[in-house]
Amino acid sequence: MRKVLNAVLASGCVLMSGQVMAQNGSVWADTKVVTIIVPYPPGTEPDILARDLSQKLAAKTAMNVIVDNKPGANTIIGTSQLIRSKADGSTLLMVDSAALAANALLYKDIPYDWKKDLKVVAEIARIDLFLSVGNQFKDKDFAQFVEYAKANPGKVNVGTGGYGHINHLGMAMLAKELGINFTYVPYKGVSPAINGTIAGEVGAVMTGALAINSHMKAGLIKPLVGSGSARNKLLADVPVAAEVNVSGMAIPSTVFSLVASAKMDDKLVNDINQTVRQELRDPAFVKQYEDRGVELRDTTPAQGQQYIADLQASFEKIMEDIGVSDQAAK
Repeated sequence: MRKVLNAVLASGCVLMSGQVMAQNGSVWADTKVVTIIVPYPPGTEPDILARDLSQKLAAKTAMNVIVDNKPGANTIIGTSQLIRSKADGSTLLMVDSAALAANALLYKDIPYDWKKDLKVVAEIARIDLFLSVGNQFKDKDFAQFVEYAKANPGKVNVGTGGYGHINHLGMAMLAKELGINFTYVPYKGVSPAINGTIAGEVGAVMTGALAINSHMKAGLIKPLVGSGSARNKLLADVPVAAEVNVSGMAIPSTVFSLVASAKMDDKLVNDINQTVRQELRDPAFVKQYEDRGVELRDTTPAQGQQYIADLQASFEKIMEDIGVSDQAAK
């Protein structure tokens, strides 16, 4: 992990700059303090994205940008905090679009309706997920891992970021497609699940390249297969789903978005969208993330909102097919 992250992972990161950028008349750029809630532990992809974006925004505006980690309850804790906050641009949420879509189906008593209570400001990045294993399976390739799992039903423990998390759904879809019976072990976030895989508590985990890259280089974790139609630049030696005859839905990608309260005025939403997209178009920033195997997005609020709606519709069918049901029944 980069040195700049090591100094701030344990707590919120406050980034200050005296430079003021006009941002084409942006009102939001004049906000004194902006908090980006990250409903995940430090060190995860959305945390890294939020911190990098915070640095860029703080360097070019008068804003003090704070990253506040609020993990727990499959992003519900952090999302609920956003909804209770003022809709004046001072509080935003960096969240996996899949979590919003899945939680709407998983929890009957969820304290919000994302369609009514949230507005997507901008999609930030698309991240490929990788089925990765610890030392128990380090000598196996994907085909050998599948062969072992089929021959030992229920004996391969898989770490997830929580019930209904995208990596849980991905592994469940993969299991159904290949006729495998995994045992799922929910952790409080993806980072603990990765650590559990490294420690041998579980045999496998599905997560993004950024989160496992340093562990992979240290020989602690091994990616077997990834999502996407082409190999990830960061993990170019790892085959993608199509190369091992697995559907793209079984090893999904995920999109992280910057989200605001639905009470926010559309003019301000569009203002923030344009300011953020200006940073996401920065060629150096684009290359920085391309080299990490991450695709930065460039979308309107309406496109981001529609993406989650479409994802929820597809998840509803998928959850029925793989037997993932309302968490209230668990």
